[in-house]
Amino acid sequence: MGRLINAPAMVMLGDVTVVRESDSALLCQIDGHVRWIPLDKLREGTTVRHVGDTGAVVIPRQFAVEWGLVPYDG
Repeated sequence: MGRLINAPAMVMLGDVTVVRESDSALLCQIDGHVRWIPLDKLREGTTVRHVGDTGAVVIPRQFAVEWGLVPYDG
């Protein structure tokens, strides 16, 4: 599951694997989900960039909640 980092509006998701990429997004496998993550949503601390990379993504919490990657907790 994701964890909040420095800013409460961001979440870090670990053990992410990039399975495809496009000019504007990475298709990532995250905790059993496969989701496109737009490049403009990636924030400082993200360690994956290309197909085959495994690491972490840092994304806005609201985006993570909307895409079912972290639970909404008010």
